[in-house]
Amino acid sequence: EASIISSHLIKVSLDEKKAWPAYVSWALNFCPSVLSQIELRCHGAIMAGFNTSLLRQLRVPLPPLPEQRRIAAILDKADALRAKRRAAIAQLDALTQCIFLDSFTGTDAIATQPLESACELITDGTHYTPTYSESGTIFLSSKNVTSGFIDWDHVKYIPEDLHLELHRRVAPRVDDILLAKNGTTGVAAIVDRDCVFDIYVSLALLRPSKAVLPIYLREAINSPACKRQFDSSLKGIGVPNLHLREIRRTRIPVPPIELQLGFVRQVGAIQKQRRALYTSLAELNRLFASLQQSAFRGEVVV
Repeated sequence: EASIISSHLIKVSLDEKKAWPAYVSWALNFCPSVLSQIELRCHGAIMAGFNTSLLRQLRVPLPPLPEQRRIAAILDKADALRAKRRAAIAQLDALTQCIFLDSFTGTDAIATQPLESACELITDGTHYTPTYSESGTIFLSSKNVTSGFIDWDHVKYIPEDLHLELHRRVAPRVDDILLAKNGTTGVAAIVDRDCVFDIYVSLALLRPSKAVLPIYLREAINSPACKRQFDSSLKGIGVPNLHLREIRRTRIPVPPIELQLGFVRQVGAIQKQRRALYTSLAELNRLFASLQQSAFRGEVVV
């Protein structure tokens, strides 16, 4: 039985003698035959037409109840392992920021400077939406830096002729900082890969001066003090927009290079652990995807 709780929620009551709730939940989210039914029945760009009547019409494959319980238990366990890896990665990221705050804030001994003084270059990407292609040159937007690290796994591509045009204006390189300035704002990531790519206007590019180490600059930009300055200068109604002018004026502490080097060494040890956890998470994600496919293809899940 399905009933509406709110405009965004539908409550489903199951006969647990026939359908195990955890299994049905997984099926509604990942079973290909169920997802294809939802796609056919929904109206609007974001499932605006999905209602109780359509939900009641969905046909969900139901193996014997013990098999449903077994499949749900395996998927629950695999998903719990993924959640633990994500939590551990988040804790390491928080530790890096805690070290930064303990070392470089709350003291008058370290002078602050505007970002324009701490950087050789501050600019942004192309201001018009490009024509994408199946292959070509990598094209990044703010969506690729929202975790504080560049997501190289979910990128778009632009054709070579457009890349050549954009690259004449700005050519990102290793150790540049990419800062999200539209939508999700104020999140910075370091370019950690030596490859050719271009950026959208939703990203600002900051190239550190010789007086500022890239890893230090990333953490300074991601600090609460910098975030408060960004938030106070957001422009526009609706989608937040951080202008280059405000970015250049934002102030960060700039300690002597020796102190920055000590901080970078500490961060290096933390990032080594993070990379190991991230590799483990990627393996768990692949395992989880394989388990989903097996579960809803009628194959045996072990």
